[in-house]
Amino acid sequence: MDLGFGKPVGNGMTIIGGGWGAGPGGKHAGVDIRLPVGTPILAVADGVVTSSSATPRGDLGIYAAIAHPTGVTTRYLHFSRLDV
Repeated sequence: MDLGFGKPVGNGMTIIGGGWGAGPGGKHAGVDIRLPVGTPILAVADGVVTSSSATPRGDLGIYAAIAHPTGVTTRYLHFSRLDV
């Protein structure tokens, strides 16, 4: 299904699946992108920030969640700082 999402960054080492989080075996179905600290990240599409924390919160670290008009929510985790 094509949701029309753009890329959150121009380049990066992408790891599909795996990683920490909920799901069988502690894995998730998301996409992890490893980047140097301080790399600007963009939302993949327009939406509304539904939750965020500028101070580390548990396994999420510094994060933001964005609800998109398609009904999908994207989460951006482990920031070095948050500018929403």
